[in-house]
Amino acid sequence: MDYQGALNGGRPVESKANHMMGARAHAEHVRDDELKAMRIAAWREQGIAMIRLSDVIDPVASAIIQAEAKRLYGPRPLSG
Repeated sequence: MDYQGALNGGRPVESKANHMMGARAHAEHVRDDELKAMRIAAWREQGIAMIRLSDVIDPVASAIIQAEAKRLYGPRPLSG
């Protein structure tokens, strides 16, 4: 057992970067789960459908949804 392992009660020592990356991935997963729960509740309780374009399989349906969202809310900013 190395010095740092001995200080850590014999457990492997994780770097702060590894810990932060794991925490970020966990936070993103929790955030995705929370957002999905909010979408479900909005649909069931208020009849509001929030649809991620990446969840739409049919390209025609995706184009229709994008066109209607653009009409209602304006164009999305360009990313990149």
